Amino acid sequence: AVQAQRDAAQSLPAAHLRAVFNSPAAERWPKRRIGDFAFVQSGYAFKSEWFATEGIRLLRNANVAQDRFDWSDTVRLPASRRHEFPAHELKEGDIILSLDRPIVSGGLKVARVTDSDLPALLLQRVGRFQLKDGIHSDYLYHFLHTQDFIGSITAHDQSLGVPHISPKQVERMVIPLPPLEEQQAISGRLEAEKKEAAILTKTLTDKLAA
Repeated sequence: AVQAQRDAAQSLPAAHLRAVFNSPAAERWPKRRIGDFAFVQSGYAFKSEWFATEGIRLLRNANVAQDRFDWSDTVRLPASRRHEFPAHELKEGDIILSLDRPIVSGGLKVARVTDSDLPALLLQRVGRFQLKDGIHSDYLYHFLHTQDFIGSITAHDQSLGVPHISPKQVERMVIPLPPLEEQQAISGRLEAEKKEAAILTKTLTDKLAA
């Protein structure tokens, strides 16, 4: 019974997303392309012979997980060369999407940069969303977790058996876009619901273990 309760708790975030993005209200929101409000920047093609054991970390596909970064397998660029790539230096809050194998068994490989991830540079085949006016960062981040967005990715062709997607393909995807103030309110509600679901899941996990 506890196992069933935990499974239900783990499915709550997806249910909350559907309640927002598949609602009658969402049907009335203007449909725009992501590229109207965000540019997807691909990382720099750093050469492997530049890599060093010490220096600034390079964010690769292998480091992008679900809502977090895994730095257990890290490559670095000598710190003395950091100044050569200011356009690819990551900032706190950046939304990062893996462009090669973006979807794995655990879900979509998308995460946000935190202070503990810095400093780091963006490497090739990893995309960073650079936002323009008219879209709230949190709202976009929640939308990227919806089945609508994930389904749009899986609908694209595969090359050599390796699922991949280009920045331009991401920019062409459609997003329902309410007014900015409403985006912010929706994001706050979804974030609160996500935290509540995480707390409930942990409580039931502990209970199951006991």
